[in-house]
Amino acid sequence: MPLIWPTPFLLSQVMPAGEMISGVRAVALASGWNVVLAQPGSGLRMPAIGIVADDYSAGQDATVISDGTFRVTS
Repeated sequence: MPLIWPTPFLLSQVMPAGEMISGVRAVALASGWNVVLAQPGSGLRMPAIGIVADDYSAGQDATVISDGTFRVTS
């Protein structure tokens, strides 16, 4: 699990994960206000609304970072 060091101006929100998401990944908004992995070739999974930087199972509340900078350690 990566360690996240947020900056004071990090903008994030908590949204339910619509599928398993692991690592630092771009996410898009799906039906039911769930976040899913963003896919550049798909009209249903774009645009990306932010990133997640942790591991989440489907149905878990995921922290979506939509603005700001942060550091991730491996």
